[in-house]
Amino acid sequence: MQPINIAIVRGDSLKKQETQVFEQFDKEKFNITACCGLKNIPSLEGVSLPVKRLRSSADTFVGKNFYKYLFGRYNMLFGLENELRAYDIAHTVELYNYYTLQAVRAKRLNTKLKVVTTVVDNTFGRFEYNYWPRFRMPPAYWREKINVIMQESIRGIDAFLAISSYSAELIRDLGAPQNKITIIPEGFVLPPVKKADGLIKKYGLEGASFYLSISRQVWEKGVYDVLYSWKMYQHSSPKAAQQILVMVGDGPEYANIDRLIKEFNLKANVKHIKTIPYEDLQQLYPHARALLLGSTPTRTWQEQYGYVLAEAIMHGCPVISTISGAIPEVIENAGILVPPANPVAIKDALLTIENAEKYQKLKEHCQQVKEKFSGDLYKERLIKAYFSVV
Repeated sequence: MQPINIAIVRGDSLKKQETQVFEQFDKEKFNITACCGLKNIPSLEGVSLPVKRLRSSADTFVGKNFYKYLFGRYNMLFGLENELRAYDIAHTVELYNYYTLQAVRAKRLNTKLKVVTTVVDNTFGRFEYNYWPRFRMPPAYWREKINVIMQESIRGIDAFLAISSYSAELIRDLGAPQNKITIIPEGFVLPPVKKADGLIKKYGLEGASFYLSISRQVWEKGVYDVLYSWKMYQHSSPKAAQQILVMVGDGPEYANIDRLIKEFNLKANVKHIKTIPYEDLQQLYPHARALLLGSTPTRTWQEQYGYVLAEAIMHGCPVISTISGAIPEVIENAGILVPPANPVAIKDALLTIENAEKYQKLKEHCQQVKEKFSGDLYKERLIKAYFSVV
């Protein structure tokens, strides 16, 4: 039997964490190539899958906004339709990405082509209100364009893979047939855990009990709520003085968070680091006491998955996070959920896990919940989805 030719189409968001799963596929049965733009945002260092780079509307600031705001075209890949002539399956992400519609239209050139689309989005009506900067609502012509793109994509997609039940509800609401929707939580292939003594020393954590907070430094990720909660925690528990919060991430709020750390006199108890290599983070998770993520919904976004939550749980690290989007579904009982935009509740959760018995229960729940994030299980589910359409 000839191998199934699969194109993993990702625009500007191809990630090494995702390609690691596809690298585990049987090469005698599956011939997999990734397609992305010239300016892919995540680093592709260490990716062993073949990668085909195409010119993208997102390669430049001008091009990105020109196609996005005039035509409703997110992540258009020039020449993708011709590129897909040689494939049996095109696996895309999101209904609103224009490359998903391009894959659907590529069926006109390649009648054997099937389109499988992963849906992460879970924000109802995100294109109907307050999406354009300084506009009360997007112009009617633009709303019509983006809706036409998504509806044509829905009619042509052969299988929808929702990463959460929340995403599945969104797909159903947009009109996708129920029999084409499958919920498949994303899985991960993590590096083996090694002795982290060198890393602990590298980041100045020797002899410390530390917490991790890993996110882009933006308001909606709750970075201020996490910092305020940590400040209150320092004043609420005698044990807090021996605890360190490691805040990892860069973004528009980085400088202001850095200023607040100094003004709150938290330099001894907060390490603020713009970036830590992915491999280092995987070795730090098992030694962290908990992961904090203060995600807060906005008008056009709520937490779609929280990949750092899944990674932490896979390493046996409990989480403290918020009720936002798919987060409750991701962490189940492997952590403590609090209301969004509520640093007092995060502080109370930090106090709760000082109780050894309660903390141990969370650690045990991590071992149960982590199975659903298994890279092997994710691979099996993807293979089943692929065989369902070819």
